[in-house]
Amino acid sequence: MLKLKLKRILYFLPAIGWALLIASLSTTSALPPIPWDFLSPDKIGHLVFYAILTSWLWWAMAEGQWRTVQLSNGALLTAFVIASTYGIFLELVQASLPHRQFDYADMLANCVGALLSLVGYYYYGPSKKN
Repeated sequence: MLKLKLKRILYFLPAIGWALLIASLSTTSALPPIPWDFLSPDKIGHLVFYAILTSWLWWAMAEGQWRTVQLSNGALLTAFVIASTYGIFLELVQASLPHRQFDYADMLANCVGALLSLVGYYYYGPSKKN
């Protein structure tokens, strides 16, 4: 029983590692300010990083078997909420750092990235096996 629980936890290590990378980049990198443009490299970076984080989360929930295990809508929603909440939280943290700035557009890009991950799951996931 303990071995099974430990194995399940290990599936979350890529998501945790990715989340730590995002936190590091969000709190230590001093990027030049970019005018609000949703297709700027900054916003696309946010979108991609949070899409990957959400993908790692649902991959972990499927215990690495995402092509064969159909996740419930609740599990997918949980992955989306965790990634989006994390993105919002890190933007709020940035507001308190002297070398970083808070940006609503970054929050939106984080949430859109998380949502795109779910679209990818529905498009390529187990219900779409060839």
